[in-house]
Amino acid sequence: MYLCIYIGRAKLNQMIESRETQLTNRLVNYLRSDNVHLGDRLPAERKLAEILETSRNTLRNALKMMQARGILTVKPNSGYYLAAKPESDAIVAPRSRKETLPWVSDQLEALFLFEPIAVAMAAERMTGDELKSLELCLVNLSKAILENNTQMIVGYHKAFHEIIASGTHNRSIAKMLDRLVVTYELISDVIHRIEQDRRDRIFALHVNLFKAISSRDNAKAQNESREMIRYITVLLNEFEDVALPENPAFLSGGDSNGNNK
Repeated sequence: MYLCIYIGRAKLNQMIESRETQLTNRLVNYLRSDNVHLGDRLPAERKLAEILETSRNTLRNALKMMQARGILTVKPNSGYYLAAKPESDAIVAPRSRKETLPWVSDQLEALFLFEPIAVAMAAERMTGDELKSLELCLVNLSKAILENNTQMIVGYHKAFHEIIASGTHNRSIAKMLDRLVVTYELISDVIHRIEQDRRDRIFALHVNLFKAISSRDNAKAQNESREMIRYITVLLNEFEDVALPENPAFLSGGDSNGNNK
């Protein structure tokens, strides 16, 4: 209770950071071990906290960081899955906010360049069942927005894009897009803070993208994908100070070749 009085805030922050770093190292070692393989679901949060000898809150932060780095993926109502084996501590070392924001901007620019190509491919290749799954995800997203459920909004937004990535029927492309995951913790913070009309705009962008894909219009699907990425990036810039990508197409509102729509 009086710890801050005796050791000072700066020292306390150092202690907290040290504990987080130690947990990160333990989590990295666990993910590197033979206890977990690519594609495996991690133990439940309570069990994993016991294995790593930490609190669930501290573990939750570490898991989110791993997800943001593309080491883990998360599936709504299922849990965390190992997407890539961490190669070194440097890859997953904790970053300060100052270090994280440029990295998010880089990811958004890469997403702006590559995801529309994958979306166009999905528009040509998705099966009827996959389109039904995408439509169901859209319905659930609508309900989450009406219920003002931030966590579910972000979850269904992510699931929507995972279905599209899977619809390319190219595992390498799907895996690459999964590694380009934007930190959903930042997006969740933004969704929680924006007005209802902006949430409605996000839903409308999902609807437009679904219509383009379901009509097999790959050119329109590409443009709708870029519009969604652009809009979310603008929100992250406004609320989280994420720098706008310097890509001319992004800044001009054109396509990835710099052509105006």
